Parts: sequence; C-alpha cells; structure tokens
Amino acid sequence: MSQMSPPLKTILLEKKYARLLKHFSLATQEVENKKIEVWVFDDIDTQREMEKKWRDIGIDISFMSAYKPLVHQLMNVLRQAENKAIRAINIYYPRHELVSEKRFLLECYPIASCYPDITFTFIPQKNVLSDQIVAAQEENIEKAEFELSTYELNYLIEAHFLDNTHKQWSIFAPNRIKREHTGELCLSQCGWIKITDKKTGKIEKNAPIDTEFELVFDEIIKTIRSEAKQTLQRLQQKGQLAKRPLFFQQLAITIELPYQELKLNVDEEVISLQEALHEEVYFSLLELLQYEAKPYIGDSADRTLQVGQIIPFIKKAKASAEFITLRIESLPCVDNEIKISDLSIGQSVDNHILENDLESNFKRNIFNNSPAEEHNSLDISAMKLSMLSGPMPQTKIDSLLAAILHFNTSKAVIPYVAKSVLGRTIQGYYVSGEDSAVLISGAQHANETTGPVGAIRAVEQLLLEPTCHLAITPIENPDGYNLHQELIQDFPWHIHHAARYTALGDDLEYRDSAPFYEKAIRYQALKASGATQQSHPFKLHINLHGYPSHEWTRPLTGYIPKGFELWTIPKGFFLIIRHHKEFKSLAEELIQAVTADLNNNSELKAYNQRQIARYEMYAGELPFRIINGFSCLISEDQRHDIPVTLITEYPDETIYDEAFIAGHTAQMQTVIAAYKHWQTIFK
Repeated sequence: MSQMSPPLKTILLEKKYARLLKHFSLATQEVENKKIEVWVFDDIDTQREMEKKWRDIGIDISFMSAYKPLVHQLMNVLRQAENKAIRAINIYYPRHELVSEKRFLLECYPIASCYPDITFTFIPQKNVLSDQIVAAQEENIEKAEFELSTYELNYLIEAHFLDNTHKQWSIFAPNRIKREHTGELCLSQCGWIKITDKKTGKIEKNAPIDTEFELVFDEIIKTIRSEAKQTLQRLQQKGQLAKRPLFFQQLAITIELPYQELKLNVDEEVISLQEALHEEVYFSLLELLQYEAKPYIGDSADRTLQVGQIIPFIKKAKASAEFITLRIESLPCVDNEIKISDLSIGQSVDNHILENDLESNFKRNIFNNSPAEEHNSLDISAMKLSMLSGPMPQTKIDSLLAAILHFNTSKAVIPYVAKSVLGRTIQGYYVSGEDSAVLISGAQHANETTGPVGAIRAVEQLLLEPTCHLAITPIENPDGYNLHQELIQDFPWHIHHAARYTALGDDLEYRDSAPFYEKAIRYQALKASGATQQSHPFKLHINLHGYPSHEWTRPLTGYIPKGFELWTIPKGFFLIIRHHKEFKSLAEELIQAVTADLNNNSELKAYNQRQIARYEMYAGELPFRIINGFSCLISEDQRHDIPVTLITEYPDETIYDEAFIAGHTAQMQTVIAAYKHWQTIFK
C-alpha cells in the first residue's frame, strides 16, 4: 500500500428526477368519467395530499404504494371506523413461477403483528404460469423487460366481522418481469397505472409506469456498468488485471429522497424506501461488478472479490421536494492499488493510534452517552457497561477495553495491533493464563453492533478468574465500523449493509492472500500468545455477529435479498458452530451446554419464541435445529485455522435503548457460557 498524493475525485453523474406524485399529469380524454388508480414509490401522507388536489378539481384518482401494497392498503382499510369490528382476515396471496412460493407471503410481513386482536390466516393461490417466461429463458432474449403474467397478481382479502357478516375485495401487487443487472429474469415491484371507464367498466389502460425511484436505480446501474467495462479494458491493456481488479478506491452514490418513513408498532419494524434503496444499490452494484469481472478472472466467490468500497449515501430531502437528486462520484485507483490518503468522499478517516500502555489508552474520553455530560475517566466504578444503549465510536470501545484490562487484572496483558485498508488501527489484547485459550472477536461485519459491547462486558467478567486465558479484538473491521457510525447520523435505525464489508469490498474472513490488512489481527493474536501456527493455542473462536433487526428487502430485483434468503426477516437470537472433522463431538457438546445456559434468560427465551413464531408465519418452518429453545446451525468446515468457531447472530442492525441492552447482554452471556464450558469440554 503506497503513501502518495490522493487521486482526484471524479464526478460520474449529477442528475435530478421529477417526483412522479408531484409532476403527475394526464390528458383530458384520460380523466373524463374515468376511475384512475396509480401505484407509486412514495409515502402515504404525500399520496393523500396529491389525491386531494386532484379530487378537488373533480378527478377520481387514487394513489397507492407500489412497495408492500398489501400492508399499506390493508392498514388503510383497518383505520376506517366501519372496519373496527373485524375479528378475522383470510389473505389469499398470489404465487408466480418466477419467484419463491413465499415471495408474496413475505410481502405481507408483519401485518398480523400490527393487529394482534385480529386472527390472520394466509392461504396460497394457484401459481401464475407463463409459457412465455420459459421461452424467454431458453431463447436468451435480449429485450430488457417482459410484461408477462403480472396483471393477475392480486391478493384476495376475506374479512369476517363480529356480527358474522363478511366482505371480500382484492389488492393488486404491481410487478413487472425484467432482466436485472446480471441478465437474470426477475419479478420486480414497479409503478403502475390503471384507468377504468366508469360507465362501461372497461379497463382502458393497465400497465407499468416509470417512477423516479426506479429511474434513479436504473441510471446508477447503467453508469457503473459503463465505468466497470472501461476499467476492466484499461487494466487488461496495462497487464494489471490480476485476481483483484479494483474498480475504484471508493464509489459514493448520494441520493436525496423526500419520502417519509412509516414506523410500525412491531419491535424494530419500519417501512422505509430510503433503506430499501440503500440495500438495493449496494448489493446490486456488488453483483454487477462481480458479473462484469467474471469474463476476465473467472468465477470468484462473492465475498473474496475486492472491487473497492461502495457507499450509498441516502440523504433526507424536504418532504415537499419535487425532485430526487442523484450524484455519483468515485476516487479512482492508480495502478490497481489503494493509496492511503485523504481517501474519503463522504466519511472521515480516523487514524487514531492506540499505545501499548493500557493506562494511557484508558485516559481517553470513553463514556459519553450524553454529549453534554463529562465523565471522570479514572472512575471505572461509575461506568454502567450493562446500560450502554447504542453503538459507540471505535475510540471509546478501544479505550473502554483498555480500562477494563488495566483495572481488572494483575496478569500480563500483551497488546497487539494490525492496520485496516484505510490505515486505521485494529486493537487487540492477549491475556495469558492456565485455562484453554479462547479467541473473542466482534465487528467482522461492522454494521452488526452488539458484538463489541458484549465482548468487552464478557471479558470484564472473565478476568475475575485467576486462570483466565484469552485474546480479544472487539472491532475487526474499523473502516466499516466508522462508516456505520457516519451512516447512522442520518438514519439511526437502518441496516446499513454498505458498512458490512471492508474498504476493499470483501469479507475479511474470506481473504486468502496478502496483503491481509484486517485479517492480520487474527495472526497477531497468535503471535502475541508466543505460539506458532503449528502450535496454535486457540481451539475455540467466539465470533460475535448480528443481522437485520427488521425486514430486509430489495424491491427492484425480486424483493427477497439474493443469496440471503434466510435473513430477510428476524428469527431471534441463534447460533452457528463450525468445526473441523475431528472436533465434531466437542462442538456438539459445546452447543448443547451453551444453549442450556442461555435458556435461563427468560426474557431472551420469550423474545426468541415470539420472533420464531412470526418468522414461520411468513417464511415457513425454520431450516435449523432447535436446541434448548434456540435455533442452531452446525456444520463441518476445515477452512478456519481454529478448529471450532462459535458464531452468534443477534438481530441488531441497528437497535438502541432496551433492545440494544438485551442484545449485548445475550452476546455477553454467550461468551461467558462458551468460555466456561469449553474449559471442561476441551480438557
């Protein structure tokens, strides 16, 4: 990695898009004696505002949500006074052969939990079949879009009232069939218009309509595809197209959206077009760049390819805004390398360096939940770790851990460090002892927020044992972690998957060649222990993770996140254990013991039961073993250097207050239980 003058930022695109609701127009002949229905990507308040404006001039028009139409429209129906006496609702959801059988059932999430006094039943309709779809797939048609078999995608609703009467109606789910960025056919949510003659009942128009939400996304894909092709050709001409074709150092997509979010009364659930677009842009661009690189480098696992850092910066525009603004800019690579410099377009690079002296590390401002309140940095008894109510900056996590080690043990503590891609310090500590050594880490995926706090809380307790023997790295991916800290300033509750991977765009655990950057911290832990790879002291790695705390969708490429189908809605706190072949029985014994301990946490147990029941209502039976009330996935995996890896998964993207406290408490309890039982099991 070179220290050179920074490359110039390149603006790839700046453009405005008219907000459809604010600029909607119709010809005179289209409105006389007509019923007009329009599905858009916009918020409910703006839909009602624009409806009123049209109706005030005599136009019979209704605006509806193209995103999660069943939830939006059914909630609107249930707000009406005459429907307060509904006791049960049967929802017959559509199916389509191009998508998962659960696709349109998942779009109903979490309607039943919004109305706990109503009994909901979900019943599948027959599949919508289309010979044209099969033909399109077989003939490799180049046409961008296919409007096939989507007019019949209606939810059929049957409501039963307390007086034993009932009524039926339908809710249309606007979708179009198109080829997405990797050439695959997908069923994508879309804008739609339907015009019906009031006198004859004849449907005069029934077709997709372009919305600004879709146009912005399509423009981003088009722009980056063109840039990717040029970059690959340039690298090939220079003979620099190796295993890792860095397309850029950083790609920033800034989009100002005016839509208002809808917070639901169900755990952390929120309906957010801003979040949906962030997720859609980030993962679609990863997939696009992998797809474009494939002819040059062959197949590459999606988590190993290093394309550069992709950041969708979704910003809040005024609710009254009439245009959506898009700005795409990049920091290009020089000679296919990252240059440490003033690298960031939208984020600040904090190059803090931690010293080897624990006390000097601790004398930083480390406990600042209230910005106006100053804390005595030497009074550790005043620190209520158990009450930390949200993700803290990396500097405070690192300093807090240094304080715990400084004040809670007289044992030898050996600091170890590594550097991230952007030059940030990754800090870890090795504590020698007589126990079987355990490695504890957090924030490999840096938008998973409860792990770092759970890790340091656990270490504080484990240090009370004189034989304690461990290494801890609370934040393995500081570039992602600091990006997450920036992204939550605009949208605190969002998933923010752009902060998940490293600044190279890969998953640090899957990095298999030098330079290792973040992954080197695991080798540094081994070095600090005085051991070698051949005499590895760590036989258990407790790797603290999380996943989305609310529904995760990609509405413009099939709704269900591709490759992450099991993660689309929360399913409680669960565990994954991976083991070398010869450690199978020990791994099984460990998972049994840990879940038995966790089962004593009555609040966590109830939380799991509630989330699992909700998951199975919309997504079907969990494909995991249930051990002592916890979902568990156990598999043999020789890929890891350490023979047993216990991975936690708490729905923590991104949570606060009581939810955050419950999350890092569960993480802490898991670490303590695993450490304790491992001492008996391994010996």
